[in-house]
Amino acid sequence: MELEGKADLLSELQEEEAPEAQTEPPKQWTRVLWTQDQGPGSMSGQSVVMAGKFLYVFGGYENGQALNDLWSLDTASGLWEKVKTAGEKPNPRTSHSAVFDAESGHMYILCGSGSAFGHSNLGDVWSFNLRYRFWKKLALANGEMLSPRYGQSAVLYNSKIFVFGGTFGREFSQELFVIDLLKMSVSRATMSGPIPSPRYKHTSVLYGKNKMILFGGAERLNYRLNDTFMLDLDSLLWTMLTCSGDFLKVALLIP
Repeated sequence: MELEGKADLLSELQEEEAPEAQTEPPKQWTRVLWTQDQGPGSMSGQSVVMAGKFLYVFGGYENGQALNDLWSLDTASGLWEKVKTAGEKPNPRTSHSAVFDAESGHMYILCGSGSAFGHSNLGDVWSFNLRYRFWKKLALANGEMLSPRYGQSAVLYNSKIFVFGGTFGREFSQELFVIDLLKMSVSRATMSGPIPSPRYKHTSVLYGKNKMILFGGAERLNYRLNDTFMLDLDSLLWTMLTCSGDFLKVALLIP
């Protein structure tokens, strides 16, 4: 992989993640077998976060209906549990986003769509306390409003949630919103560099110390994007990554 005009940046990232060259064994998939049949069932559009040895799965879409159940999977024992929660629950939703803050022990979910895609979009933000199993809707009274959308991506960095893209139904976004969890505020970020085209159903992950890697998604004229971008979360500078090797074949289900 090389970066357009940023070869030194690639070296920096490699130093952060792999200070010493090591030979790794080939990657292999392993099917996880449950110890019981009572799991969340078949669904799409759900969110997943990892907290310790537990996977938390929220929401999703099944048989024409959006869901708002929360399930946990003990990855050590293979045991599923439908989590009993306190407090007002978020509305049923799919194609939403979730992030986990290990320091506070909170999972945050945001945006998404109800059962009627494009007609029941959501722009709210909720926190879930994993210790007390308590839901709370955040009152983001300061700054701008996070316009209702679904199919966006989100990462958590420095007590802030960075939300990129999504769709309102027919229009697609290339906006970056920053939710400050300490100030309880929302702001629309000013970015520089080659900003990714408007899109939804892409993926983003936190990488290294302060980078967000974004891949793929769909836009109005191209439902199979396979481009890759990197965002410096401090400077808000985008870099388009030029990749080599075996390219991923992209498939996307609409909506």
